Amino acid sequence: KILAKIETLSEGIKNVLEKMKDKKEAKPPQVFMRTKDEFKEMDANLKSTLKKIREYTHEISLSRRLLTNSYNIEEIEQIEAKVKAKQAESAKLKADNKKITDWLAKNEKAKQAIHENGFYDQEVYKLKDAYREDKQKIRELYYDTLEKRKQLIEKHDVVVSLENNIRRMKELVDIAKREKGADPRQFEETIKEAILPERELEIDEMQKKVDDAKQLMKVEQAEIEKKAKMQEDKISEMEYRNKVL
Repeated sequence: KILAKIETLSEGIKNVLEKMKDKKEAKPPQVFMRTKDEFKEMDANLKSTLKKIREYTHEISLSRRLLTNSYNIEEIEQIEAKVKAKQAESAKLKADNKKITDWLAKNEKAKQAIHENGFYDQEVYKLKDAYREDKQKIRELYYDTLEKRKQLIEKHDVVVSLENNIRRMKELVDIAKREKGADPRQFEETIKEAILPERELEIDEMQKKVDDAKQLMKVEQAEIEKKAKMQEDKISEMEYRNKVL
């Protein structure tokens, strides 16, 4: 089809050139002036025709390149596979986007309904009020924990003091036993002096009290640490809730 157009244009060019030649051979001045005008028109037509020829030539060259590339079946199949993969990915993204859009629309309606009914503001007020109350309770528990830790330290000091007394009494008893052979009455007096403020208690009973106190301290220490951890978790939770509100 393009070649036919080119042939038609070539014939047109030949006809134009022949007419130009015939007009130039005419003698009368009037004919010359008329021929000059016609020549301008023909020249414009020629330029237009040449432009069309260049365009058709370009189209033919492009068509040939496309025709040559069209025989690369493997490349075409690869491109088609990529296109299908992109189409599938695009369909999935569209589906995901629709889900998100639907979810946002649904929650926006719910949020709007909550605001219209005043329920949201009431709940926020309740939560903030509960936050203030819980914060006050935690502050009280914090100072209570500090007081218990202080008492635990004092108990520890008492236990250490008792252990030192027991150790000192045992040393005095050992000394008294070594001196027993010299004077039994001196041994008895030494024992009484060794006991000092706790002379009514036996050493074994004192040791038992010390052991019991140690065990109680361990239990109290574990309980205090547990409460402290719960307080920290509670504070973190309330701070998060307060930020959300």
